[in-house]
Amino acid sequence: MRYLKKFWESNGDISLEETLREYNLRLDNILPDGSVDVTGNLEFSSRYNTFRHIKPEKLPFRINHLEGHFICDRRMDISTLESTPRSISGNFEIKNCGITDLRGGPERVGGLYWIKDPITSLEGSPIEVRQGFMITNGEMTNLVGSPQFVGNQYLIVNCQDLTSLEGITQNVERRVHIENCPNLWDAAPLRNVDVDFIVTGK
Repeated sequence: MRYLKKFWESNGDISLEETLREYNLRLDNILPDGSVDVTGNLEFSSRYNTFRHIKPEKLPFRINHLEGHFICDRRMDISTLESTPRSISGNFEIKNCGITDLRGGPERVGGLYWIKDPITSLEGSPIEVRQGFMITNGEMTNLVGSPQFVGNQYLIVNCQDLTSLEGITQNVERRVHIENCPNLWDAAPLRNVDVDFIVTGK
């Protein structure tokens, strides 16, 4: 905690711990670079937002590890994932926010990783997702950049521009599910993947 005062001294009498409490977060640790490990859930939504309708990039702190869920939806129009936690124990969900790039997002996710936005590439995906990896409404043409490991399920849904499964995760614990991707034609990369079933088209 010796870094706490140095990192937060510009905020006068307001401590980092007090600020985190405003966001319903508990401080677990602070790293030398000033980022923090915290416990709690963060939800950013135009429908419901306990954080006064701010966007994630406006958070006055950088999260290293979040012991909880991180959810951003309802057209918050975020431009980058750079401000999101580096690792998360729970779910990481970005839906209807207009992002096109996954770079800067978490490297490890303990729950579900779900992106429902017109991303053009999977580059920047987590290295490891323990539960499910799900991309909906993406605009990528292939799956290059997929996680190295996915526990439970790997799902690609309603990605109209997808033409190839090149880059698909080879280490999927349970099943791969591809649905409503009518332009998909190259299923060759699946030869080395243990899957339950594949659905292409509508």
